[in-house]
Order: sequence, then C-alpha cells, then structure tokens
Amino acid sequence: MNGEEQKKGDIAATNRLLAVIRGEDTSIDREGPDQQREPPPEGSSLRSEKKTKKRRSFSLFAKRTIGLDVGSHTVKCVQLERRGFNRVELVEAKAAEVRTEPGGQEGKDGTSARLSAIKKVMEDMPFHRARVVTAVGGVSTAIRQVELPKMSSKELSSSINLWARNYIPFDMKEVQLDYQVFGFDRPSRKIRLILVAVIKQYFQQHIDLLHQADIEPALVDINPLAVMNALLFNDEIGGGRCTIVLDVGDRNTTLSIYSETDQYFVRNLMVSGSDFTRDIQQRLGLPYRDAERYKQGELVFGEKEPDKLIEIIRPSLDTLIKEVRRSLTYYENQTKTTGFGQIILTGGGAEMEGFPEYLGRDLGLPVKVFDPFKQVEVRQVGIPRAPSQFALAFGLALRESK
Repeated sequence: MNGEEQKKGDIAATNRLLAVIRGEDTSIDREGPDQQREPPPEGSSLRSEKKTKKRRSFSLFAKRTIGLDVGSHTVKCVQLERRGFNRVELVEAKAAEVRTEPGGQEGKDGTSARLSAIKKVMEDMPFHRARVVTAVGGVSTAIRQVELPKMSSKELSSSINLWARNYIPFDMKEVQLDYQVFGFDRPSRKIRLILVAVIKQYFQQHIDLLHQADIEPALVDINPLAVMNALLFNDEIGGGRCTIVLDVGDRNTTLSIYSETDQYFVRNLMVSGSDFTRDIQQRLGLPYRDAERYKQGELVFGEKEPDKLIEIIRPSLDTLIKEVRRSLTYYENQTKTTGFGQIILTGGGAEMEGFPEYLGRDLGLPVKVFDPFKQVEVRQVGIPRAPSQFALAFGLALRESK
C-alpha cells in the first residue's frame, strides 16, 4: 500500500471514529472490508442500569433530548428538538450555581448544593417525550485510543480487561470499562478502538445524585466525547490540521486533540477555574464568592483594566500553559505530528477577559471561544449568557435515540 492509499485508509478510519463520537456507528468492521461484519460490542457511552418508573424518564422515540451537565460550580441543561437531518431547535437552556460554602469543598454540603442546582435547572423543564442524557468526566475517567491484534468480537470481549490494564491508569477491579472499535489497519493487521473507563464508585455517586433529583438518565456519556459532539455539529474541527480543545471547568481542565489522520488524545490537567479564583482571593483579599464574581467580570474595583485579571491569575495561568505545552510535545513525539491548527476554548473559564488572547500569544496559535448555539434554530428562547459553558450540555442534548 502506497502513502496515498494509507492516508485515505486513515481518513476512513477517522470517519468511523467520528461516527462513534456522534453515536451514529451501527456496524463495526472487525476483519477488514472483505470479511463479514459482526455485531458491534457495547458503545462508548455508559448506560444506567437501574430503571424506576416513578422517576422522570424518557421515550425511546423522543425527538427532544435534555443534556444535563452536573458541574462542581454550575449545573447546566440544554433541551433540543430535532427538526430533521442536522437541524435542531433550542427549546431551553438554563444554568444554576452550585452554592457550596466558600472554597467549594465536596462532601455532604457539596452534594446537597449540587442536588439543589439540578432541581433548579430542571424545574419547569418540559419533559414531554424528552429523555435525559448526562455525563461524567475528570480524573475519575480515562479515554484511550489504542491498537490491538486482530481478533474476533468474542475474543475481544473476553480479553478486553487484560488488554486494558496496559492503557488504563486504574485498578481494573474498580472501574466500569467500555469500548468501541472504529477501524482496522491492514498493514499492521490491528484493530483500532477507544477504551473508556470510569471508576465505579464515582459513576454510581453520579447516578445516585440524579436519582435523588427524581431523574433516570437514558445515557451517561463521557465529557470530552460529548464536547467533541458539539464541535462536530458546528463544523469546528477538521481541515487537515490538529485541533486542540481546552475545556476549562471549575475543578478540572480537559485537553483533547483531534486529527483527521492521527491519534485522538485526551488528558486531564490539574489547573482549572478554582485555581484562578484562589489567585484572586489571595491577591485582592476577597471572599470566595466575590473572587468568583471578579473573575467573571461581574465585580469591578475602580477603573476597569483589560489586563488586570490576567496579571492576577498569571501564576496558575502560566502553570496551565506549561501543562498544555507538555501535552502537545508528548502528542507530537507519539504521533510524529508537527504543528497544530487552532485552539478552541469551552467551559465556564473560556470567557475570562483576556484569557484567549494571552493563551494565543503564549502558544503562538489562533484561539477561539466556542459558541455551541450558532447553528441552532431559536424561536421562543434566547441564547444564554456565556454560551461556551453550555458546550457539554449541548453535546449531550445532540445524542439521538437508537
């Protein structure tokens, strides 16, 4: 096989990966195009096993889907209604702050605060013929794109836990593992697949929290894949060069790299919005909530200076950029790729004043803040403030019933 044929094969395999991410993959080619297709293994999304009729559930034929993003600082939900192929209407988009004690510590108070925020955003949400899709993410999850020797579907299913030990940084007894095959590489005779692992205790805590809110989710997805789904819908990635997606949350920042011909890469970075808030607290001597308001541009002291926020949060910001650089260098070394096309920012921290510009100057790349609603039909509700923080919920709401 020459280089051009190999490239075409890689692009075809990547298109299969996109179908997996979108939830559109209906058949898996295990043995190559000349062999009979076998039924696919379980998809890359995790399903809730408990069923309770009394809880607000979903219809398998629903045209409406509610994407519910349970963040540590803010709970967001987006309800979309499908109007045809690649056409959706925004039915509702709401956000509610998780009002924990200053410092935002987890535990009983944090759980209670998140439960209250969930109930608030879901209050008066039209549930008729709608289903709920939610997600888990952060350091309790892992996503890996790997290649394994050619084997049958049955062999893969029975041995996946043994193979996963080489790639998943958790004790396999403590995780819920899922996988999805998306391609077959003829030269190496290997199958390509995505491994998804979630620590069981974390997953169950998420489900239990939703049950306390009287919600039975149809699907539990993984944060980076859901965000990628939103980007794909809005035609934000592709074009032949690697795209970096930086999802800046309150407790966790997730870096994802998408390439049409190379590896799909995900890494959790341990610098996030709460670190920026602590920088503001220490520098200005503000209570936690006031520091949050200052970070979001809602609280101003004296004359507003565009670069003042960046100067205050520079310690954590420079640490974040250092971690981004390390991730990009690792990716280049692993894939032999050189150069990246752009950085797309999502999450609650994406719209901090001066952040995109500072990031772009330091890394030497174009940076844009993602607006997930730019291609939706809007009739009765308006686009919410700070739309980038709704990227995950929007991606979840795009998931179709099968």
